[in-house]
Amino acid sequence: VWVVSKNPAFTHKVGALRGVFPDARFVYLVRNPLQAVPSRLSLIRAIWRQRFPGFGEMTPAQVETIYADSKRNYLAAERDLPGLPDGHQLTLRYDDLVAAPRGAVHRIYDTLGLPGPDGALEAALDAAESRVRERVSRHDYGLAEFGLTEARLRSDLAGVFERYRF
Repeated sequence: VWVVSKNPAFTHKVGALRGVFPDARFVYLVRNPLQAVPSRLSLIRAIWRQRFPGFGEMTPAQVETIYADSKRNYLAAERDLPGLPDGHQLTLRYDDLVAAPRGAVHRIYDTLGLPGPDGALEAALDAAESRVRERVSRHDYGLAEFGLTEARLRSDLAGVFERYRF
């Protein structure tokens, strides 16, 4: 059985998932908090604007709740993933995946002992590799618009910044 989820909230459920699925393998795609946190806040704000007519901006309390959850997800990964056996977990930086998708995917397959990749995936990797230099984000957001600072994130998540050289 294969289950794939890219939900960052699963980082704090690694122990429970391993208890139910002892042979589970995990790929942790870690993104720079200076990009991920405002991206998440911006996404949630956009969803709320769509769902709730008249909604404008998040309150400081809402920002703090979402930030606390983001921080919890990072810290859970730092706590629980290193204890998994070899061949059952791989951590990749998001920037490395975006910059070299073929190498990242092959590293996933090799590390986790997966068969493949097959021809269809290799073709998709060819297409992804050709788009690497063309990719430019259309999003424009930052920490300041949510009342957060780089210094605070670097303090709260110092281990993440150090381990992944963000």
